[in-house]
Amino acid sequence: MTSTAQASATQRAANGFITVGLNALLVGVAVFYCLGRADGGQMSTLSAPWALQCWLAFVAILVMGMLFGRWRTSLAASLLTLWSGLVVVPSVLPQPTVHARDTFSSPVRAMSINVNLRNAPSPYALQWIRNERPDVLALIEMSTPWREAMAGLADDFPYAYTLPDSATARGIGLYSRYPIVDALKETTCLECQPLIEASIEHPLGLVRVFAIHPLSPMNDERTQWRDAELRLIAERCAAVNVPTMVLGDFNETPYGSAFQDFLKQTGYTAARSVEGFSPTWPAQHDGILIPSVFRIPIDHIVVSPHFNALAFEVGPPIGSDHLPIVAQLGLVSMGDQPRATTRAAVGTSRSHNP
Repeated sequence: MTSTAQASATQRAANGFITVGLNALLVGVAVFYCLGRADGGQMSTLSAPWALQCWLAFVAILVMGMLFGRWRTSLAASLLTLWSGLVVVPSVLPQPTVHARDTFSSPVRAMSINVNLRNAPSPYALQWIRNERPDVLALIEMSTPWREAMAGLADDFPYAYTLPDSATARGIGLYSRYPIVDALKETTCLECQPLIEASIEHPLGLVRVFAIHPLSPMNDERTQWRDAELRLIAERCAAVNVPTMVLGDFNETPYGSAFQDFLKQTGYTAARSVEGFSPTWPAQHDGILIPSVFRIPIDHIVVSPHFNALAFEVGPPIGSDHLPIVAQLGLVSMGDQPRATTRAAVGTSRSHNP
């Protein structure tokens, strides 16, 4: 065989490898994405959060197909890019705030952090929280060491309702610069993690707060309980016309059906909509930071129409597998209550533990 024939055969083999590789990758990503869009099933639940990554893969295959002249592959990839983009892109692009009205108070700063059960509190994390000066803070997977460490921030958070758990991921805590009233611990199922429902005595009136951590959807049963808890909270939120915020690790993405149903049922807004793509998990693995493109946004701050979402940001790594989130919120209405309602705060001490 001449050198020219050998080169031609090598080129044909390379072309065939590129074609097969691109097509196999396209089919694999398409199947994974379709599983995520299917209604029900464990594979659907596990695939759905990665819709953005699937869309990016379709775009990459489209570009590579065009570069290598694989027009059929490019056509298929373009159709899949368009289809998946209709679902994903609206959820990841910054959007003007829905309730763009003048506020009649200084902004309320809300923060939520899944601190991770196995992550010990560090001076850096505590100082970062102090520097950010949140008015309301939810700590998810809160352990006893975290509660003890937060005692050092008593001047920043005079009021707290804490349910620490150092053995499981069921710990949770709520901290505030304003008095906490009517705080309740609730559990929606035997295996479910507790949530906190409380009211914050803002100078203009009561603001209702939910700190939540629904179960991660690792199997069908846990997925059903997660969805049931989000539906229950949505019912509570929709039933009362008062300023409300829901903070925590939802274990669901903005483009997941359970989260979309929550927003539709309540009429609430995800504060991250003003920022766009802002993923929080996984932040790191064995001390190695995970690039943002490989993370998904499952930590949320969701607010009622009484709030104007002014800003949203993702905080730095603090040792957890989740990144913190912070939202700047402006009150635009107090709903069905007079301003400056006065009520007694929970307990007489800073921390209340049922």
